[in-house]
Amino acid sequence: MAINIMHHSKKISVLLALTLLPFLSFAETIIMKTGKVVYGKVVDHDSDSVVIQDAGVRKTIAKENVYKIIYSTNKKEVRNIIAKEKLQIARSQRKLALEKRKKRKDRQSQSSQSKKQTNASLSRLNQKIEKLEQKITKLRSKIQHLKKNLKSPKKKSNPEA
Repeated sequence: MAINIMHHSKKISVLLALTLLPFLSFAETIIMKTGKVVYGKVVDHDSDSVVIQDAGVRKTIAKENVYKIIYSTNKKEVRNIIAKEKLQIARSQRKLALEKRKKRKDRQSQSSQSKKQTNASLSRLNQKIEKLEQKITKLRSKIQHLKKNLKSPKKKSNPEA
């Protein structure tokens, strides 16, 4: 009878172990912002990081690098989620790249417009300088003419003659 109880006890232990095994080996799927997928049991987390354990090794992952954590044991569901999220990540990365290109183009355009405005202002200033130089030349000519007139005595007209 003692052997029978031990035999039942072993069966129960094995059955219990098999029942609990999926829960003990449950691993989350972590999708990184780069699209890389990491598997491991989340054992700790805080506002800055997630600590996972995989094959007895603990890894700390910065949350700023984590896109999503999937808490599911259904492999098909996990694969579908990963595929969808990778597509979403790729779209986001393309959108970000387009926005960066647009910003760079806008900066170049603004720089080009600024250069055009500066060149137009410079051109107007050069025209004004030319006009002022012409006026200065005319005034110098008038001054020389006036100086000549002051140096040479004027003939007085004689009404009697």
